[in-house]
Amino acid sequence: MGKHIIKGTAAVVVAVAHLVDQALGDLHMFRDAVIFFYLANELLSVIENVGKMGLPMPPILRNAVRIFESRTKSEENPLLIPEAQPEIVKADKAEENAVAEAEENKTALPTANSN
Repeated sequence: MGKHIIKGTAAVVVAVAHLVDQALGDLHMFRDAVIFFYLANELLSVIENVGKMGLPMPPILRNAVRIFESRTKSEENPLLIPEAQPEIVKADKAEENAVAEAEENKTALPTANSN
């Protein structure tokens, strides 16, 4: 379902770019730029998947994919690292884990006794 939303969003962005172009004249610069961006993005995705499947690929394409992957990797958010989270977040997560474990134990006990 997520991919459908992304594809639908891409169509909306192209439509908005087309409306911007109509407001500015008949040059179609924004619409074409948006379409070429999405085409390039899909092409890179196809090339990346071909490489993951192990199919032969020219070295220049393999290097291009590596360059784009290295540029798009974001730094890890320190708030997602458990040790860097505020104490209140740690306490909430500990409480959630305790509740989940208690529920697991409740469901595990009847099945263990039924044997």
